[in-house]
Amino acid sequence: MMYSIILIKYFILFMITKSLKINYRMPILTVLFFLISFLYIPKNLFSQENTFTLSGMVTELESGENIIGVPVALYKDTTEKRAVRGALSNKFGFYSIPKLEVGEYFMVVSGVGYETSTKKIIINSDSIINVKLNIQPTLAAEVVITADRISEPINRISTVEVKPDFIKTSTGFGTYGARLEDVKLMKETVGYDVKIKAAGGIKDLKTMLAMIEAGAKRIGTSSGISIMKEYQEYLNQ
Repeated sequence: MMYSIILIKYFILFMITKSLKINYRMPILTVLFFLISFLYIPKNLFSQENTFTLSGMVTELESGENIIGVPVALYKDTTEKRAVRGALSNKFGFYSIPKLEVGEYFMVVSGVGYETSTKKIIINSDSIINVKLNIQPTLAAEVVITADRISEPINRISTVEVKPDFIKTSTGFGTYGARLEDVKLMKETVGYDVKIKAAGGIKDLKTMLAMIEAGAKRIGTSSGISIMKEYQEYLNQ
């Protein structure tokens, strides 16, 4: 597109120059038409730049699970308070920021319960940048609550019994992934009415089978392909 506009530009200049050298054989109105057309071609057509798309996945560093609804913002300077472009990661952890001009940007990714990731990037083509976020240590610290027995009666409040289909390990507020003792404790607590999903740090067949034996009915892992290959080799033995 840009090269076509440049050719049109030089064609118009050529026609104007040629007409002026033919001793006015070309009607003056034609010359004026070419001149006006040249002057009123939008300036941005001659300086048109390509734009590019930045996309990628936002995942948790420890478990490899996708993180939903995380803001991905681009700034021209770290002192700016307003991003020039941005997007939210979708239900698959995927984000996409289109129509970016060539240049340098500061990419800031922050989510509730996670440490903010900031990096300087250069956009000169369609780019894929995956982001892995660390869990905030402050949210993972243990808190011990103590209380003294009180003699005064307290007002009772109404409660509603809720039975979820699944409960899950490693919800994003801890410093470790799924552990066998946690799965066993959860199973002993909820019994068979509620199923358990074990997620975080499950990277091989042995660990996965141990979680299932402990009571997990669903496994969350980013190593599914390698685990299935390991399982296939196990069946072929």
